[in-house]
Amino acid sequence: MDINAILKEIDGYFGEGRPEEADRKLHIYLEQSKKENRPDISLSLINEIIGLYRVTSRAKEAYQYTIEGLSLIIENHWEGTLQHGTTLLNGATALRAAGESEKAAEFYAEAAEIYGRNPNIPGDYLAGLYTNISQIFQEKGQHEETLGYLDKAEAILEKLPGKGNELATVRFDKVNSLAALGRIDEARKKMGEALAYYENNLDRHEGHYGTALLTAGNLEFSQDNYKKALEYYEKAKEVTLHYYGENDAYRVICKNIENVSKYL
Repeated sequence: MDINAILKEIDGYFGEGRPEEADRKLHIYLEQSKKENRPDISLSLINEIIGLYRVTSRAKEAYQYTIEGLSLIIENHWEGTLQHGTTLLNGATALRAAGESEKAAEFYAEAAEIYGRNPNIPGDYLAGLYTNISQIFQEKGQHEETLGYLDKAEAILEKLPGKGNELATVRFDKVNSLAALGRIDEARKKMGEALAYYENNLDRHEGHYGTALLTAGNLEFSQDNYKKALEYYEKAKEVTLHYYGENDAYRVICKNIENVSKYL
């Protein structure tokens, strides 16, 4: 089994707006990897499933696969490896999506400890950790702390080639906290940088584009720019439906469209 070929195939399904097919094939390959006794490939596929279930509003199922992945790590004596840290990180993100912020924080802390013990950890691993920890603080309304972690992630990603998607994600993650602190000009600048990346890379699967458009709409709504907010929301609805179907984010966008329409 070639994990790189498998992941390329799965990305293709996402790019075509076929998450159900991605789900089906991931499970087929997972069963195959188990039959062929390839726990390394099984763990990679489990992490892909965790990510898929998180963005398609199946966070509790994602957590169940996290437990399976962690069990696989123990069985193969991979504790303390980067794969262990990544599985914890993905599981924490799923827990946060399921509303289990305290448990998510425990997973993030364990992942941070593992990463801290690996001196040769890739920069994008650390950036991903900082980005995810920032979301815990953002949910609590602790925006200065949020920006502190996002600043660290942005500084790392700016120095790494081929990380435009991750960098764009960090930048639009900053928007809500900057706006909450009244730093509207900075928020608009970061929003513009993120959207520019997605709009110049529409030939690639960029599932975060819908979230970025939703964030842009929220920013405009907060500034009473209702017509512009509606434009962003409508585009966010289209993009999110294409990539992920009618998930939780899609339903939030629909409610926002209904709300902003009252002001027009």
